[in-house]
This record gives sequence, structure tokens and C-alpha cells, in this order.
Amino acid sequence: MPRLVPGWTQPIIIGRHAFADQYRATDFTVPGKGTLTIRFVGDDGRKIEHEVYDFPGGGVAMAMFQFSTTRSATSRAPR
Repeated sequence: MPRLVPGWTQPIIIGRHAFADQYRATDFTVPGKGTLTIRFVGDDGRKIEHEVYDFPGGGVAMAMFQFSTTRSATSRAPR
């Protein structure tokens, strides 16, 4: 692996996401001041909405997901 940071002596760890949580992530440029929210609407019509951040100016936003079954299968503590 090339040394892109001169003098770096710590180990380098490389990881990857296993499914669509990363591949289907959505990101966009926030054009200016405003409020970022995230919303879920269930098949039964139930709505969950959260305010994520109140942008004082432009920036970048990203959303990801992960299935419950994927999370439980990959998050087990070592035995």
C-alpha cells in the first residue's frame, strides 16, 4: 500500500460494506442554509421523521440503510 501520508506509522485497516447499504447510499450537495430531515413511511401508513441537521450554509448530505437480518448476522461479538 502506498504511503500517502508521510511519517504515518500506525496500522492501516481496510473494510468494506457487504450489501446495498453502501452501494445504494444516496448523497447530494446541500445548496445552502436549510434543514435536513429523513422520513420513513411504512406499508401501513405509519410515518417516522427525524430532523438530522440544521445547515447554516451549504454542505453535503448522505443517507444509508441496512436490513435487520444483515446487521444481526454481521454484528455478533466474538466468542
